[in-house]
Amino acid sequence: MKRITVMSAGNGGQALAGDLALRGHEVTLLEHPRFEATVEAIRAKGNRIQLENKITGVGQLARVTTDAKEALNGAEIVYFTAPSFAQGPFFDLALPLFEDGQILVLSPGNYGTFALRKAFRDMGKDVVVGETDNLPYACTALEPGRVAVRGVKNPVTLAVFPAKDYRRVDDRMKDAFCTSYVQGANVLQTSMANTNMVVHCAPMLMNAGWIESSRGNFRFYFDGMSPAVCRVMEAVDNERIAVGKAFGLNLRSTTETIRAQY
Repeated sequence: MKRITVMSAGNGGQALAGDLALRGHEVTLLEHPRFEATVEAIRAKGNRIQLENKITGVGQLARVTTDAKEALNGAEIVYFTAPSFAQGPFFDLALPLFEDGQILVLSPGNYGTFALRKAFRDMGKDVVVGETDNLPYACTALEPGRVAVRGVKNPVTLAVFPAKDYRRVDDRMKDAFCTSYVQGANVLQTSMANTNMVVHCAPMLMNAGWIESSRGNFRFYFDGMSPAVCRVMEAVDNERIAVGKAFGLNLRSTTETIRAQY
């Protein structure tokens, strides 16, 4: 059993916290103070996360909090699952409270590993930072404390910056993660391999009218993926692959990634 902190009580954070608790770990779920209402709702359920669909069971968390000091104290591994736009607000609060020897894994990384590595080095802290290429789950929080997991990616890719510290992260994560992972070449590869920019951005823009008129009441991955939308997604994906090639990276297409991970 390991002491694990999951940062962010969104879809992926609740899924990961509940899953790791089901696996027997002592899990703390940390949310930004702006979302105190989510924390209170999960506390009202006895700090329990109910998982449905591909994973079933109720994970009993050790604590759910907006207090970063409480959440990070004594944690062996910290997983960060929020979108990239939340990295700044979260780490502005939490960065000074990390402890030497801790492992921080961004899932996904979205290039945040570079900034965090520099920040910890400038602070003189011995915190190793790694990242996965994608969030491990396809999931939706139906309500605070209840998550439908539609799929689990297997495997994801893990990289560490600097790469020489990979073994430190791997040794700590063994039996303390929700799925299998393979070693990536570097964190640039894992950040550029994240397919969210392809799967989410173009469909959101091209379905903007539908999103507004239906107030989001449609199936994004089904109704929103018309042939025209998918052609634009493929064009974006081809550009991502070309940019990766310019950096010496051989990136898989989004189609190949989805087939491999699911």
